Amino acid sequence: MTKRQKYSTPRRPGQILISISATLVIAAMALLLNVHKLYSQSVSGSRQTVPGSESAQYGALITRLREQGGQVDDIRVYELMRDVRELALGIRVDGKKADWEGIPRAESVIGNVVDGSTDIVASAIAPLDHALYIAIYTRDKPTQKSWSWYVQLDVTAVANFDFQIGIKSVGPGNRFRVYTSHGETVRDFIEDIDVSIDEIVEIRIPWTRLAQLATQKPQEYAAELERQPFVRVTPFVWANSESYSIDEGTTIASYKLFATPVALDSTPPKPVNSFFSMDFPFQGKWFVSPGPWRGAHEWAYDMHRRDNSMATNFGSGKTPGEYYAWNQPVFSPVSGTVRRIVNDTPDIETPGTIPPGQGTNNGVFIDSADGYSIALVHFKYQSVVVSAGQHIQVGDLLGYTGNSGQSYQPHIHHGVTNKQLDETVPLQYRNVIVSLNPWANDPWARRLSTWLVRERVFVEPWQ
Repeated sequence: MTKRQKYSTPRRPGQILISISATLVIAAMALLLNVHKLYSQSVSGSRQTVPGSESAQYGALITRLREQGGQVDDIRVYELMRDVRELALGIRVDGKKADWEGIPRAESVIGNVVDGSTDIVASAIAPLDHALYIAIYTRDKPTQKSWSWYVQLDVTAVANFDFQIGIKSVGPGNRFRVYTSHGETVRDFIEDIDVSIDEIVEIRIPWTRLAQLATQKPQEYAAELERQPFVRVTPFVWANSESYSIDEGTTIASYKLFATPVALDSTPPKPVNSFFSMDFPFQGKWFVSPGPWRGAHEWAYDMHRRDNSMATNFGSGKTPGEYYAWNQPVFSPVSGTVRRIVNDTPDIETPGTIPPGQGTNNGVFIDSADGYSIALVHFKYQSVVVSAGQHIQVGDLLGYTGNSGQSYQPHIHHGVTNKQLDETVPLQYRNVIVSLNPWANDPWARRLSTWLVRERVFVEPWQ
């Protein structure tokens, strides 16, 4: 048996954007401001000031983790947060590169963009207490032509992105346009967002300004904002007159560099009293998304693969084979007995649709010796290689990822059910690398011997 080897509205190209309503964040931001001490809001060009006691909070936490035998990479990441925060407090919004030296950045592959002034080659962010700072680097000096620089912001644990903010390069002052996660325009505004375009494109967005965009059910965002300890940004350049994307940069994510250190993992949706521990069932880096169900299935997850700009597909995305998660091997995360399989449901040939009468998800259902049932579904048509009644070991090949059943794009949905209670339980992966960024060598990545699964981060096996 084979085993695992140890838009009129601007939209980014080549990506299916998940349309989740962007009810926004006044109360969320208010809660954030109450939890984390804010500093005086500096104007463009001024230097941040910070009480000397703030670094001591990181030092005390790091010392406590060492004394308690905390995981080595957790300690390393907190040290990095402390050091990057100290550098970021010196950022001036002046369009100069020097202030960003030493701050982690995402390098982009140089593409076929002829004009080097619109060719994004790197990006960096610094989410400080009172504002989010963003730097966009281009191959040549950034354009001053009639283009718009867009940043796609993921600041809560709700959607793939919460806002798109567009900054027009020229005209009577900068013009800012904000879109929600469905691409609808929320508001055009000018106040309080600082931009400087010189050696780089540099942007400062106060959290309070984002809060002022909130219009509907902000209380529902409060808990989600607090749950997510990081910010994720994807930059791209938009041609205003022709309405097309000129270039797209690599996604960059960072932990929030607040005076009070944030937790490295998001807060679970409810208290965790017990969990089921298992191996990671894939090779390579996968993105953890919330499953479509809640209630009894609250702890089940969808697993996708994404590129460096967070897209799940290349090309048009109109066929399953254009998705990074298509036809990937899936391995057993546990030892147990195969209770049943489904293997004969054809894959949906047009992602994004579920035809009427679509059959049951192809899947493998495994019973463990301690009363749990492990389900992995949406396998490729006739790719399952195990049989009902077969005893399997951790790491045995189960089949290949597909787009069968109730699936909008190739992925694997998985969860563990307590058979007595008939409800899912929290999952814990063993020996994994957890990271914020889609690309290799993420400075925020942590090698963890055990990790309680959370949503909206990347996971890969630690071999």
